[in-house]
Amino acid sequence: MSQYSELKEVLQAQLNWHGARISFLALFLLALLKVKTVNLSELCLGFGGKALPQSSQTPPAKLVA
Repeated sequence: MSQYSELKEVLQAQLNWHGARISFLALFLLALLKVKTVNLSELCLGFGGKALPQSSQTPPAKLVA
């Protein structure tokens, strides 16, 4: 099973979304992981919330480490 198919299957089981949205999310996540040039500090600012950017950066950093 390809990474795309496996990720799409997992996302479908967890999210009640239309198939096209699941496909986009799976491809988007795989692309982020492949290019390895994501600025996590900037990405964390998009999470919103009241936490400091340093606090939001820890969980995503663990995913890509």
